[in-house]
Amino acid sequence: MDNKDLLNEDINNSSIYNIGKSKSIEKHLQEGSLYLHPARGEAWGLSINEAMLAGLVPIISEFTGTRELVNQVDSRLVCPLDESKISEGIIWYFNLPIAEKKALSEKSRIVARKYTEEEAVSNFKQEFTSVLEKI
Repeated sequence: MDNKDLLNEDINNSSIYNIGKSKSIEKHLQEGSLYLHPARGEAWGLSINEAMLAGLVPIISEFTGTRELVNQVDSRLVCPLDESKISEGIIWYFNLPIAEKKALSEKSRIVARKYTEEEAVSNFKQEFTSVLEKI
């Protein structure tokens, strides 16, 4: 049995849901255990920040800009965009002891709190000024 089959078996025997579109995700974030975001070429998925602030540990693809943020929590949370690798990441996470899951959750919150609008604006101004000085 490969990882995909194991994951499908786990999904069929657990409380994993795809909620689809929702006007407010706060309730869902509070109920979640893991945030999966296998994006293909996303500059910065704000929903990943929101999930991390809620204490959800994210597993993301290597093709999203938030890999910089998620790598600060644990590099194993950034996966190649390959369903078997993503399945391995999910299985790895759910097999962790509860204490390690709690530590990753808290670290996710701490890391995400550093990424504020004020910091983003400040960084943009610094980078923009640097580019202008080179012209």
